[in-house]
Amino acid sequence: MSIHELDKIISAVFGVEGELLDDNMSAHEIPSWDSMAQFRLIVEIEKAFNLVIEYDEIFSMNTLGDIRRIVACKLNARVTE
Repeated sequence: MSIHELDKIISAVFGVEGELLDDNMSAHEIPSWDSMAQFRLIVEIEKAFNLVIEYDEIFSMNTLGDIRRIVACKLNARVTE
């Protein structure tokens, strides 16, 4: 996984410049981050990285860092299978 690829998806869905993205950013700092935008983000991530993100993982995505960690863990788990 490339952080750059993931950040491009996040940037496109939330409408935030990629260089402004920070692990600590949440819906409080990103006005466009609502439930529909998060749903679109999940769909785009699953499609781009060929992943399935579980409901409990979706509900634990509170910051950009959470999203990055979850995607990285899922990709790493797939490599070690």
